[in-house]
Amino acid sequence: MKFKSQYEISGIDFSKQFAEKAIESFKESADFKEDDNTMANGTAVMTTRLAKSIYYRAYNDFKAYFDLQWNLTPADLGMPAGAQAYKIPQVIAARGVKLSSGQVVDYINDGKGSVTLETETFGIGTRINRRAMARYAPGVVDRLIQAASESVLREVCTDLVTGMINGINSNNVIASGISYDVINQGIKTMKLATNAKGVLFGLKPDFIAFTPNGWYNAMLDNDFKTMVAMGQRNVPGSRIENDYPVILGMKKVDIDLAAGLTYNNKEVYAMLIKSGDYGCFLKETEMDVFDGRLPGTVDFEIIHAMDAGHVILNDKAAVLITAA
Repeated sequence: MKFKSQYEISGIDFSKQFAEKAIESFKESADFKEDDNTMANGTAVMTTRLAKSIYYRAYNDFKAYFDLQWNLTPADLGMPAGAQAYKIPQVIAARGVKLSSGQVVDYINDGKGSVTLETETFGIGTRINRRAMARYAPGVVDRLIQAASESVLREVCTDLVTGMINGINSNNVIASGISYDVINQGIKTMKLATNAKGVLFGLKPDFIAFTPNGWYNAMLDNDFKTMVAMGQRNVPGSRIENDYPVILGMKKVDIDLAAGLTYNNKEVYAMLIKSGDYGCFLKETEMDVFDGRLPGTVDFEIIHAMDAGHVILNDKAAVLITAA
């Protein structure tokens, strides 16, 4: 994938035509608000506003992956978009002390400084070219860019979950298959995690993320079957529809994009995560559309891309469960 600056820009202002048709479709479905801007504001305004719309239309399908992270933008760090490398403070909750004469006081980040997060460009070609624009109605263009947005986010989240698995502390890996007892062992492991001085972090997992085979094998465990048969609910005795089911006090999510991934050659089944403490995701740019030409093509088309990155903050704020 080439970067934007390397693409040849169309002389016929192709992306403006693309934006006009797509925005018409968004307006019809009440998913896009033009506010005070008009098409006279030019291509940049339209493609930027269009990009935000497409990103959030596809976002819900991948929301679970981002809920596991501390989510930042360049503005949160006081930096302009495009820096490509960002220093993220390792906010790790060290234990406070009783102040007394000569008492050494630690810092909240446990004496650690920061980690560097570098963004990458994720993108895909759409085959939306001059002929497609002339032939298709706005509804078809709408569906094409929706698929493009989903494709980019699918790769972003695959990269994200792979980094989460590889970044785990080796002492927080349980390679014994998955069961009710093993998950409880994972909860215990995180609760007993200590910093470099042997002081408890005080961590407790709030999410449990299952791969497809992990969930399948967990549901074969008799203890889980009993729990499901008894009708476990978020609130005992009542039926409440929440964003996520709750298992052993943790919100359950599916990380289907981690299917088949391994750690030390053993298939990953699940991760217990303290969201916001384990990893950080930074979205540097909104989903972007621009005129381009992919190698081997003879026609200009719309390229769909975004810049993002992730980094591990505290490798003890997660527990990984794999096959035995």
